[in-house]
Amino acid sequence: MRATSRFWAAVALGGVLTLFAVLLDRPAPLFGGAAIGVWLLAHQARFVERSRRTVDGLSVDQTSSRERVTKDEPFTVTLEATLPEPSLLDVEITGDPPVNVAGVDDDERRCRLQYGEQAAETTIQASGAVAGRARFGRPELRLTDPFGLFSESLAVGESVDVHVEAHPPRQLHVGGGGEQMAVGYGERDTVQLGTGQEPVELRKYTSGDELRHIDWKATARLGQPHVRKYERKTPRRTTLVVDHRASMGDGPPGGRKLDYARDAALLFLKDARAHEDPVSLFAVGDEGLTVERELGAGLEQYSRLRQQLFDLRPTADRDGDGTFDRSFETDTARARRLAEALDDGTAAFDRTLRPYVAERDAYVSRLDSRPLFSSIRAHRSEFRRATWTILVTDDSNRAELIDAVKLARRGEGHVAAFLTPTVLFEEVQDSDRETAYQRYRDFENFRQKLANLDGVTAFEVGPGDRLEAILSVDRAGQRGAAAGMRHAGGVR
Repeated sequence: MRATSRFWAAVALGGVLTLFAVLLDRPAPLFGGAAIGVWLLAHQARFVERSRRTVDGLSVDQTSSRERVTKDEPFTVTLEATLPEPSLLDVEITGDPPVNVAGVDDDERRCRLQYGEQAAETTIQASGAVAGRARFGRPELRLTDPFGLFSESLAVGESVDVHVEAHPPRQLHVGGGGEQMAVGYGERDTVQLGTGQEPVELRKYTSGDELRHIDWKATARLGQPHVRKYERKTPRRTTLVVDHRASMGDGPPGGRKLDYARDAALLFLKDARAHEDPVSLFAVGDEGLTVERELGAGLEQYSRLRQQLFDLRPTADRDGDGTFDRSFETDTARARRLAEALDDGTAAFDRTLRPYVAERDAYVSRLDSRPLFSSIRAHRSEFRRATWTILVTDDSNRAELIDAVKLARRGEGHVAAFLTPTVLFEEVQDSDRETAYQRYRDFENFRQKLANLDGVTAFEVGPGDRLEAILSVDRAGQRGAAAGMRHAGGVR
């Protein structure tokens, strides 16, 4: 309970009357001061009792019109207060909207029950400003007596969450070598990887087949879409590894690498939920693991993983200067072979280099500082439990990626790597398209190298329109070459 300024004004008046009684040596002002004191004490006792009755009988409901909205989509949150009998106090309930929503009017936050009223409500108009969880906190209840002498504030009701989802990236492309091999964002069917089921039939994809029956491994091996029908036998244990380091922030707002990577991860989470498969989630930032969710199934698990995926943001790189540490552009085997080659060397060149590679495990120690690799190594037991490891990252750290994939595939599991090519997330001018095409070919060679590893499939994830623009360079060149050949033939 808190005394208001009116209370202290009344106390001051009583004090003045008492002072006059002393100075004037007359009892009348003293009686007046005493009467004010008794009146204040009586109102205080009455306020305490009425506050208790109000809090015990008050029902405050906070509800949202939507559980999930896309960014900038409007929604409403309603505050409703009811009492079993007319209120003996002035009651005000104030909503607590989060900072990541917009459009909230200050007056709409307040629901008022005047003296003698039993029910009131207010509707808060809002829209999601930032993707992620928007939590409207517990409303604040403020009680004031009719004379404005005392007030009391406390939290009532329950908080309510609204999940704000980012706008789906434009033309989500998942495939290889420019060929679309998966469904787009938001379609009901998702990719069916097949492990954990009993194979019944493998054949070429034909129009009308459900896209979720695409067999990625067979498709990558045979070069054409193939579907495999399965009879579900055992749950498919899937581990999702999502990279959200600083490089995943490349691209325009709403179309960054991480936006496309998130959608790819959501496709698999959606499929796991449809089949009640257990899923675990590891998210990797520049400093290491940021999310570690153990293998589990059930609505709560899927909802939690979905929210954690939407909450991911690109982290700051460890160098802190906007650049990436690319000092590990080699592999363990190469470092060790070099050390062995220099061990017995007597030339001046050998003697000069030997101190730098004498410690054969130095490179392995440096690998520990690479977040993706070290995170997988630290949780190898979890990856061995998984039937499938879904790794979603980019091509910024290729040597680390290869080492991480090799480590994750150990055992009987399979690794599916979904890569966001850096070249698809950079602004490309018409004059630079030839260079961009060559960079894409370099990425494609790397993707194929990764896919050729035993137990590994690899796919590209990114904006289909940008990929189409880059591939148009190759098609234009082919048309030009064909036209030149026809012209040469005509001359002859």
